[in-house]
Amino acid sequence: MGIAFLIIFVFVLGICALLLWLLSLHNRLGGARAAAQLALSRLETESMRRGESIGRLVDAARIFMHSQKEVLEGVLVCRNTLATAIGSAVASASQAKWFFLWFEAELELERSLKRFQIAAADFSEFRSARNILQLGGELDLVSERVELFRNAYNEASRSFNQLWNGVVSGLFARFLGYDALPLLESEKKIQPSSVSYPSSDGSEATRGARFEPSQDVKESQEEPKSSGSRVFYG
Repeated sequence: MGIAFLIIFVFVLGICALLLWLLSLHNRLGGARAAAQLALSRLETESMRRGESIGRLVDAARIFMHSQKEVLEGVLVCRNTLATAIGSAVASASQAKWFFLWFEAELELERSLKRFQIAAADFSEFRSARNILQLGGELDLVSERVELFRNAYNEASRSFNQLWNGVVSGLFARFLGYDALPLLESEKKIQPSSVSYPSSDGSEATRGARFEPSQDVKESQEEPKSSGSRVFYG
């Protein structure tokens, strides 16, 4: 009787330990996934706000940059393309191709803003106008928040994917119906660039659209990421 009771006790204890481990794993998977979804929601919101800021800046620029209509329209086209890509990516849940297109659209918007910055260098009245400096400052702030939430999403997604790629944890994640989360990154190599902008004291402050490498948790492989759009500084 004593040996049988001991065997049953050990068996029950093992089952309880397994259930506790599965519960802990479930919480870790759910927590990482929820953090990624929250960051993605905030990233979508801030990206829409950045698009609105870009629209206001371009509208203000039309007054000064009549000869640069193609450049200004190009910025708006890239902004609208990005908005469409974001909507498709969010609606597609975890389809990697849409997130790749989202990031590619981000890079193209950065390039169009760079062309806008270069063109604006020839218009001193535009560069010194108070409302332009204010609009550029607003765009800079919202772009920094976009970068912040993009990084938060990627980090949470990496944490989740590390569990999803595990042997036991991966099987459990698949049993729960979870798919791996795509990252907002690209394989393209973008060279760092910088452009000079007017500061509040009239001097030139060199700041540009930077593309800094991010570190992959598993492979420690450098990949470029899009930074916030640095436009004009007040």
